[in-house]
Amino acid sequence: MIQRRHIHALQGLLKSSQSHIFKRTLNHPPELFYRVVSDVNAYHEFIPYCTRSFINKYDETTQTPVEGGLRVGWRHVEEEFVCNLHCEPHHLVIAESVTHSLFEHLYTKWTILPNARKNSCDMELELKYKFKSDFYNKMSSLFANSVSDLVIKAFDKRAAQLRRQEMRTKL
Repeated sequence: MIQRRHIHALQGLLKSSQSHIFKRTLNHPPELFYRVVSDVNAYHEFIPYCTRSFINKYDETTQTPVEGGLRVGWRHVEEEFVCNLHCEPHHLVIAESVTHSLFEHLYTKWTILPNARKNSCDMELELKYKFKSDFYNKMSSLFANSVSDLVIKAFDKRAAQLRRQEMRTKL
């Protein structure tokens, strides 16, 4: 009987974690979209509710970021967290939270692949998280899709902006 309670408790914990996968085809070369996603330092410039973004450490060999963080805020609530980062140039960016004041866990995985169409890519964002706060968990379950869509659109818009800037400098 004790073992069953433990299993049910574990199942309850797993159910309260949220997991989402978002897929899009974007009109950007994969290298450009990867550059936008891996440039965590610039997130505060274009991601809604992100008030600060930073990189703490870079890999000495590849010069890819290996630790970074964000401060996110809405109205009078602000939270900051740090993530370990794993980047495979032009195709993969994974972030896992290492500071846990806001999350029990946070895992994001961006996969960026070339598309058959020239200068486009297929993007997949896998998002798994659980807030420490029941209130945040309930609120995020209501707004996860719309907020994720807003964030993906912000990355898409940033990539378009950088592409226009690159085209202007080539002229």
